[in-house]
Amino acid sequence: MTGQVVGKDKNARESDQENFSLLSVGAIDALRELNGPRADDMVMKNELYSAISQKGYVSLNELTNNTENKTTLNLIDVYFIAMGIKTDLVTKGLFVKKSLKR
Repeated sequence: MTGQVVGKDKNARESDQENFSLLSVGAIDALRELNGPRADDMVMKNELYSAISQKGYVSLNELTNNTENKTTLNLIDVYFIAMGIKTDLVTKGLFVKKSLKR
């Protein structure tokens, strides 16, 4: 549902140590790609792959960045709300942004 690889197909998944390594060498764009469109936002992921296949490159700023499309982020926000913890992961209030339109 989130696009995260599971089971036998974990060769594209990065670990915490790999994230720390990328952070330490300043690979911020790589971190944004691996932990953003490829991990949590299927709309951005499809746009990313489409642009790469058509043009050969993509800028993350070109992609649709809509909180409603971030399945994992919305799910974590719901868990925090259920525990009575207010966060600003999705909105400033106690509503998950995806549910505001419904």
